[in-house]
Amino acid sequence: MSPSRAADDIVEIEIIDHDPAAFGLPRVAPPAHRPTEQRPSWRAPVAASVAIAVAVVAVALWQPWGAEPRWRTFPVAVRFTPTLSARQVLAAPPGDAFEVEAPEAPLATAVTRSTLVGHVFAEPGANEDRGRWAAFAALPSWNPSAPAGTSTTRVRGIDAVVSRVGVRTSVVWGPLDRYGWTAEASRLTDEEVLQFAEHTAVIDARPALRESYDMRGLQPVGGIAGFRTVKAVERVLDDRPAAHAQAPTVVRYRDGFDVLTVLSIAAPPDTLPFVPFVFGRGDETAVHGLPAVSIRTGGSGGLVAWMEGGRLVVLSGSGDAARLTALAESAHTATDAEWDDLVSMRDQRYIDLASAPQIEIGAGTTPNGNEWRAWSSTLEDASAFCLTTGLGEQCTIVTDGDRPIDDFFVQGGRISLRVGDARTPTRAVVTWPDGAVIVTEFVPLDDERSAVAVFVPARGSLDLRTA
Repeated sequence: MSPSRAADDIVEIEIIDHDPAAFGLPRVAPPAHRPTEQRPSWRAPVAASVAIAVAVVAVALWQPWGAEPRWRTFPVAVRFTPTLSARQVLAAPPGDAFEVEAPEAPLATAVTRSTLVGHVFAEPGANEDRGRWAAFAALPSWNPSAPAGTSTTRVRGIDAVVSRVGVRTSVVWGPLDRYGWTAEASRLTDEEVLQFAEHTAVIDARPALRESYDMRGLQPVGGIAGFRTVKAVERVLDDRPAAHAQAPTVVRYRDGFDVLTVLSIAAPPDTLPFVPFVFGRGDETAVHGLPAVSIRTGGSGGLVAWMEGGRLVVLSGSGDAARLTALAESAHTATDAEWDDLVSMRDQRYIDLASAPQIEIGAGTTPNGNEWRAWSSTLEDASAFCLTTGLGEQCTIVTDGDRPIDDFFVQGGRISLRVGDARTPTRAVVTWPDGAVIVTEFVPLDDERSAVAVFVPARGSLDLRTA
């Protein structure tokens, strides 16, 4: 029984060194004393700084309260109502109308909508074929498939397809934000085009670029809808399908062996600058008191274009700028009677010229070996004059009483067609640069008319001489 003690008695315990021998274990020498390691005084602040830096990085990556990216937005015309009729005709065309394409109603009274959002940027003085430019477009789309291309990458975290042809690069990606996206550029590297695509967006239904994006000298030109509209015009003038949501209304007139085209299409207000961008540099002019542009399109061709009543109106044909501008000034909205006559005339003259009786009025071979043949066919109320060369066949239709004077330019010269009076014998005299003279008699077509077609070399001359 242990002795009792009071609650406040002090008990002393003595701490002695550990002795393994007391428990039958071999005695081991104690380890040498290890002095306490002195830590540098700067380690604690550095460790704290590292911890703070990690926290800052984490916050920077998350930033629940951080500022949104800043965007530069551009105007877009998603709603516009044309007030000008699509039925634009010429008051005094040089020849008859032979073709009419009228996909639109005479006057689009409903609001025209463009769901295409995007913008075009170019360096000063550039056009589609020369200089640097870039464009992007976003179209509402829920199609998850990406089109085929030459390489695959990612844009804004979405699979994208990059294609390059010559100096042109295109990128397609999406859907993203319920849009299908495209970017295209000229004379930019693939990396530059991808960087451009990364910085595009649609903000409040407007095309946008991040303010931090380096434009590298590119300047805004206009909305993508205007660009696509002019590209549709280009396709029509090249006799290709328009590939456009709204096909233009087109009236084609005979102009000798050439064609004079009047075209109108509903267009956003910023469309006109894209005419020189697509067709090349031109000169400023005016039509109906409105700003217009006149452009030479190669050879003897040209066009005049202007915006009027919510439409882009284009006149294209042969002749100098003064002639085409004067013809453009005569453009007006056709009355119902004028339009009906135009369509009726086209239908009446729509015949198979290959099966019509033909009278040959000339044939030969140019110095370059190009064989040609010209002939005339009589229709119900008009006559057709046709020419076949190695480039194909072209015909012009004229009404009785007309006396066409036509030149069809070929390599090394021109083939000239002349119509005369059958009651007065006439000869075509061609003088060559070396002094040689070739005389060709006019061929009678009927009791009143005669005609001839001859080759006239470059720097040569043609004279008509009566007996």
